[in-house]
Amino acid sequence: MEMKQNIIMVIILVALFFFGLLIYDFSDELDSAVTSHDWYLLDDDEMVIISFKNQKFSYYYQSTGESLSSHELCLNYRFNRSINVIKLNCNTKGNKLYISSITENEFKLTIDNVEKTFYASEAMAQEAAFRKENNLSKEDFLDLMNIDLNKFTITTVDDVVNLYKSKNIKLVAFVNEEKSIKNALNLKTLYNLSSNSEKTLLIINYKDLLSVELAKLIKLNNKFPKDIKDFDRDSISIYIVGKKSFELVTNLSINAFKEVNDYNNI
Repeated sequence: MEMKQNIIMVIILVALFFFGLLIYDFSDELDSAVTSHDWYLLDDDEMVIISFKNQKFSYYYQSTGESLSSHELCLNYRFNRSINVIKLNCNTKGNKLYISSITENEFKLTIDNVEKTFYASEAMAQEAAFRKENNLSKEDFLDLMNIDLNKFTITTVDDVVNLYKSKNIKLVAFVNEEKSIKNALNLKTLYNLSSNSEKTLLIINYKDLLSVELAKLIKLNNKFPKDIKDFDRDSISIYIVGKKSFELVTNLSINAFKEVNDYNNI
C-alpha cells in the first residue's frame, strides 16, 4: 500500500513538473492573425495602436507616436500558447498580457488589468467606440452609414445662379459622399432638416464642382471657398439663396447621434 502511494506521489510530482514547464515556457510563436498587422483602439478620443509585428512590441498613441507610459520600456515579448499569455521583456507591473480571444477583426486581451478589445482597422475601432457611446446596434450604424445623396433634391450651379436672380428663396447645402461617421451624422441631420424646414432645401456635391462653376458662385459671394480643398470636410455649409442674396446660414457640424434631431428648421 505504501509503495502504491509512493508511485502515485511520484506521478503527481512528475505531472506538476511538466505542467510547470508548460507554464514557464514562453517560446511559442504568436498567432500570425495577431502579428500580421497593427491593432487599434479608440480610448477617450485618442487612437491607440498596439503591435506585435516582427517579434517587436509597441503600444502607442497614433497622434504623437509616444508609447503609453505604462509600457514605454517594453520593446520585445515572448508567448506561451498553453496559457495564452504574452510576456513583455520589461519589469513593469503589467508585463503579462492575457489573451481572451482572437478573430479576424477583433483582438481581446487584458492589459493593465483591464480587458480591452482592439480592432483590425481604424474604421472598425471608430465604429465600435461610436456605437458604444451612442448605444447603437450594428443595424442602426449600417443604416446611418448608408449615405445616398439621391434622397435629397440635387441642383446645379446654373440653377443656383438663376435662383439668386429670382424672387424665390431656398436653402442650398454643399455636401460630399465621404463614408465617415462625421459626414453621416451631418447628412442624417440635413435630411431631417430638409423634411421639416419651411424652406425648400437643395444640395450640391461640391467635390464634383468645376473651377468655372466655383467662379460663378464666388461672384455671388466672394467669401465662398476658392477651391474644393477649402471646403470643411467635417461640416455642411448651408446658404440661403434668392432675391439677389447668397449668404451663409450655418456650418452644420454634428458630433453625436443624439444631436441629429436637434435641427428642425432654419
